[in-house]
Amino acid sequence: MEEGKMKLSHYRSPSDPGISKLQNNNQNHGGGYVVPYTDSENQFLIWLHAVSVNYLSLTHTQKIRTLDTFIGLLGSRELVYLCDVLPRLLYRDFLRLLPTEISVRILIMLDEKSLLNCCLVSKYWNQLINSFKEVWVHMARRVGARIITEPYIPIHQYKSLFIQSTTLVQHMKDSSAFKVMTLEGHRGRVMAITHNRDMLATGSDDHTVRFWDIHTGECVKLIHTHSVSFLQFDDMFVYTASYDNTAACWDIETGQLMCRYVGHISAVFCLDTRRSIDLIVTGSADKSVKLWQLSFGTLLHSLSDWHNDWVTHVKILSCSSSQDNGEPNHEDRDILEHSTLQLVSVDRQGCCFWTVRNNEQVNVSVTHTSEWCMNVQSNTYSDGVCVSTWNKRDHTQALSAYSTETVDNKCMPRHVTSVTLPPELPARQTVLGLGQKFAICVVDEGYSRAVVMDMHSNRVMFSIPVPPYRPTQNGASAALGPVDWLDGFTDSNRMGLFLALCLKDNNILVLKWKEGQG
Repeated sequence: MEEGKMKLSHYRSPSDPGISKLQNNNQNHGGGYVVPYTDSENQFLIWLHAVSVNYLSLTHTQKIRTLDTFIGLLGSRELVYLCDVLPRLLYRDFLRLLPTEISVRILIMLDEKSLLNCCLVSKYWNQLINSFKEVWVHMARRVGARIITEPYIPIHQYKSLFIQSTTLVQHMKDSSAFKVMTLEGHRGRVMAITHNRDMLATGSDDHTVRFWDIHTGECVKLIHTHSVSFLQFDDMFVYTASYDNTAACWDIETGQLMCRYVGHISAVFCLDTRRSIDLIVTGSADKSVKLWQLSFGTLLHSLSDWHNDWVTHVKILSCSSSQDNGEPNHEDRDILEHSTLQLVSVDRQGCCFWTVRNNEQVNVSVTHTSEWCMNVQSNTYSDGVCVSTWNKRDHTQALSAYSTETVDNKCMPRHVTSVTLPPELPARQTVLGLGQKFAICVVDEGYSRAVVMDMHSNRVMFSIPVPPYRPTQNGASAALGPVDWLDGFTDSNRMGLFLALCLKDNNILVLKWKEGQG
């Protein structure tokens, strides 16, 4: 008896009312509110229930054979019904069933390809997804577009931004977004490269500086100098740091040596100039920073005793003077006598922020005492400095950005942001640029590649293969073009130079943006 009760408590199909319901129906006959089954219907339902109970007792193989037998007996009407009912039993449209806010949360977690595939699932899904502005704003920002969220901007514009940025990233991956040029001419190692507007300058161990037209790739000027480890140039002069322990200023038009800055006792690796205040600052492997009068080469100040390693980068932050009228003062040999100068210098272990007041009072603030440190030469944090550091103990590399503020007439660093680089990148690579959205570095690990990283998600977006390049400690062998795109892609910030590298074969690789990409 108990066994019979157990057999009756099986899971019924919608067409099977079960024995108990059948008996109750017949007992209620005459009550005025239940229509009784006929004898034939009763017999059918009893048979259907018995078949259902027996089916549940079968093995999996037997159930499959039973279904095959019944399917073989079906006519066209029954097959059409089966095709209609099976999808409803097997599939659930969760976008219809879930609340809207949960559906949005799920969709923004998809990758780019999966989201576009979801738009093809059904007409309902396509209409629903295209009604979620938050989804397209998030996805466009994720693939690199610079987003301005305004209520009056229609959804389709954000979707277009997403598709354009996705296409651009794909073109950058396969290098089809760039026009590639190789500049040939130097006969020695090319150790320094920089750009200014539409001109590129390179310095080499062959004791020359060459100027190249970015558009045509032609060498338009050649100046005979000394060995070059770093260089800058403006519309009149080119300034070079050298392995011969000096720095120099050269007239671009005539190629004439204008001034040489002699005083370091080891190689000069970096410099920065400010013509408006007639000042040049140099950093050297002798662990000192020196300040010179630009026009006469007079040594104004030597900052030492703080750096513990080669000084690989210097940058003038500001210079305020009660007597400064904005023009170089060539008659005043001590231009710092009535000025407050703020600058930053970077060695291979940390940064020093200097304040020099009236050429006598010197204050310094030190950050980043690490195993390895390198300046990031191009960044969108224009009022400070960005550095890349390597922590040997934790085996991690991080990027940190600092701005500056003046406290009690002292230049103090103010931390802006830090991000740990993805662990799949090799340690101590050359980071070229850092922005609100992207960072870019060049990696040399048997083969060379430029790697673009997403600073928000801390992931590698893509890599661009390049010929073997020549890395240097001061990062002078690579130059990034205009860096506005590091804050996100727009329609107007992908023009001109993208990247220039000094190659190991003494040539220069130039990548320029192609017009109309994305």
